Parts: sequence; C-alpha cells; structure tokens
Amino acid sequence: MPYIIYKEVDLEKIYSSKEFTDKLADELKSVKSTSLIKFLNILPTNKNYYKTGQRNKFQRGFRKKPTQSEETQTIKKVNVLLNKMSPLNVPKIIDGVLLELKFYPHLTKIVTESILEKAILQNTYCPHYVDLIIELIKVHDVKHILGTLLTQFKEKYITNEYMTVEQSSTGTSAGTVASDESDKNAQEKYDDFCKKNKLKDYLMGYAILIVQLYNKKLVNLNYINMIINLLLNKLYYTDMIDIDVNQEKLDLVENNVFCLHKIFTTVRNKKELKGFIKKIDILIDQKKYKPKLRFKMMDIKDIYL
Repeated sequence: MPYIIYKEVDLEKIYSSKEFTDKLADELKSVKSTSLIKFLNILPTNKNYYKTGQRNKFQRGFRKKPTQSEETQTIKKVNVLLNKMSPLNVPKIIDGVLLELKFYPHLTKIVTESILEKAILQNTYCPHYVDLIIELIKVHDVKHILGTLLTQFKEKYITNEYMTVEQSSTGTSAGTVASDESDKNAQEKYDDFCKKNKLKDYLMGYAILIVQLYNKKLVNLNYINMIINLLLNKLYYTDMIDIDVNQEKLDLVENNVFCLHKIFTTVRNKKELKGFIKKIDILIDQKKYKPKLRFKMMDIKDIYL
C-alpha cells in the first residue's frame, strides 16, 4: 500500500475539521482513554527536568562533573525558601519566591505544585502556603492551573489504596490478608505502618488545603462537597462489627471522623454544609462508635443548633 504524504497545510485542515475533532472527542471519552488520563495524572512531575551533566576530561580521574542550568538552580532555591516557611517570615519567603520566578516565569507551574504539596505534607503552615499561592495568582495568574493540580492530588492523596481498599475480618480475603501479614518480616511491617500513617496525614492535609483555598475564595464549594461525600460514604459502608480488634480499620474510621470535624469547624459559611447533617445523624444512630468519635460528630451537629 503506497504511503500518503501530507503537506503541513493539509494537516492543519485535517486537524481543524469537525470530523476529526468529533472523532477525537469520542476517543477521549472512551474507557481506555479515561483510564490512561487518570494514570497520567497521578504520575509525579519530574522536578529534575532541567538537570544536565557533562564529563570534564581535564579533571583528574575523568570523573563526571555535574552542571546545572539556571532553571534547576532556581527550583532548588525556591525549595530551600519553602523549607524555611514559618509564621515569622511569611512576607520574606513570598518576596523571595517571586524574585526567583521573575526571570523564569515558565517555572511557575512546577513551583505551584511544590507549594501545594508542602501545604498538604506540612498542614500546620497551610494558611501561609495559601497566602503564597494568592500572591502567585496576582503576579503570574496561576489560578487556571490550580484546578488541574488539585485533581491530580486527589488521585494521589485521596482516592488511593488507603481509602479504597475494603477491609474484612471474615471470609477468604481476610485469611489471605492475615497470611500475607504473617509472611512479612519486621522491616516490611514497619514500612507498611509508616506508609499507612503517611496516607492518613495526606488525607488530613488535603482536606485542610481545600478548606483554606475555599476560605480564600480560590476554589468553589464543589471541592468541599467532594471530600465530605467521600468521607461520609466510607464511614457508612465500613462494617463496625470487628472495629475493636481490627486496628487498621479503627485508624481509618478515626481519621475520617477527625477530617470531617476539621472541615466543618474551620470552613467559612458553615450554613452551606448544613445539608450533610442528616447523613451524620444516620451515622450516629446506626454506627456503634466509641465515645470520642460520637462526641466529634455531635460537635458537628451542635454547630447548626
């Protein structure tokens, strides 16, 4: 079959034609495409993209001498500044980051991603990181990439195995899990423990970040509703029968209740979330929570009395 060679003008006409764009839109809605996009969204950004290296033949031993572009140095300087964030030096950190990006505005997306990640992992300083985001929006108009990054972080920090795995103490699956646990050595068990603690922290950090962004009018109420619905659904469908003997399940339930309490007590315009109280009533009535968790949920109800 002979090859068809298209000119650049012909390709432009094909790519802009309604037939091509409609076909492309259909493909992007397919199951395969959706799965691929979801997978690509959870891949971390390569923050070493700008690094280069070369060999210096004049150096003894012909060792590799790394060289870095100015962009890489800028990213490193920004990360150093972010690591120094504290309530006492917020204006200084903001000025420093804006200065570093002054000559390299194309690095703003990478820097914004780093700021949001640190806001999740270091949620104590989350309000200060959000203040930095506000300044970046003023200077570099990063608001249009905020939604994209938050969606990526949702896949990474929220809808991960910590929230999606179903735990059971009966049946074949439970026996398999118990067998797998017994086969692990001490180091593997410790690594799993650390990983689960990190996932719990990520969930709380993401919730705090979304609330702070909402309070500053940077995101709409849909983000808050998404997290609350996810937490309430997980609590509703979690079996409480063996909660006292299943530490992993207990930790998950406690963390989800604490996240709900944090959202309701720190969000502005609390009346916007009043519609969730009926679901919380159902959880209090049907689920046999420990007193401290019942009190947390009752605290949420008391807000609307």
